[in-house]
Amino acid sequence: MKKIKTNNVSINSDAVDEDHSNIQQLQSPCSLSDICIYYIALNINLVDSLFGFPDIVGIKIFQKTEELGKFKLSSPESQAALRLFCDSYEGDVLSSLSVCNNHLCLNNYYDQILVFQYLKQLDISGNGIGDDHDILHHISNLDRLETLCLRNNGLSDDGIRKLTSPIRMLKKGPLELLHLGLSENSSISSSVLRYLKCFQFLEILDVSNTSVRETRVRETLKSMNLVLYKEDDIPDVFTIKNKGWTTLTVETWKQLTLQPPDKPSKLFNRNFYQRTLKPEKASSVSDIKPRKTSRLIFVKSTQVTDCDIPVETVHKSPLKSLDIENYELKEMYGNVKTKTSKVTLSDLMDSW
Repeated sequence: MKKIKTNNVSINSDAVDEDHSNIQQLQSPCSLSDICIYYIALNINLVDSLFGFPDIVGIKIFQKTEELGKFKLSSPESQAALRLFCDSYEGDVLSSLSVCNNHLCLNNYYDQILVFQYLKQLDISGNGIGDDHDILHHISNLDRLETLCLRNNGLSDDGIRKLTSPIRMLKKGPLELLHLGLSENSSISSSVLRYLKCFQFLEILDVSNTSVRETRVRETLKSMNLVLYKEDDIPDVFTIKNKGWTTLTVETWKQLTLQPPDKPSKLFNRNFYQRTLKPEKASSVSDIKPRKTSRLIFVKSTQVTDCDIPVETVHKSPLKSLDIENYELKEMYGNVKTKTSKVTLSDLMDSW
């Protein structure tokens, strides 16, 4: 820092440089669109709707609002601002959400997460939500959801029942779910598959390290057109990352919840019930018992071996291996016993 003396008056040179830079910023030209975007972002809570704004303008308003910290705090204003963008731009705001192993972020920003109604992928693994968390009701209303990962959340059959109740009764929600991960929920039993029948388009079901036994659910799996996956490689469909305009905001939420509080509580300072713990003996590697893992993944069957398929479902099935002509004849003339694989005209006359 240098001081300049002029006419017996000392002037700080750093202050002069700072004022000069501020004057240059004020004198730099700014486009009218940037001024409008800044004004809208600054007063985003006063905006009723963004319908009609092009996507290229909407993302600029969103980014400017994000720079101003409007989404950073967990507040009703933040929730209203996110809802404003989601109502206008739907999946562009956030189409894929991953909040793994961070129950503080899931709980502290739960109201903000409820705004994301257009998710296609959701991963909330390792948060211990249990069977009574309100997030299960929110998931049951996500109409566009295709991939759902609920690994290691302390779920049981009752939690899956609550998750699928609106889908089974009202036929609303993620009816077109393709991938479902329920692994490492030890309380989930083989009876859970009766609740999963509502997902008619299910292609991959992961129930590894649960109480589900493949021998007990074969008939149910057959009705769902699922077979045991026996390949060595594991389908990489549950690796979900945040995608959308709100990606940076979600990462900010995670970082904020991982930071310790600025001022510890008074109870923490008083050290109530403090006691010295004896140092634990270091265990050798040989003493550590490896956890038993049982991989159990079911995938969509591409072949149909059962000949007793209902006629009503044949025309809806996209499989090319079916003999459509034989099923059409069965629908018209009933079950006809034939000596050959093809139905001839003489066979039909004999049956009559």
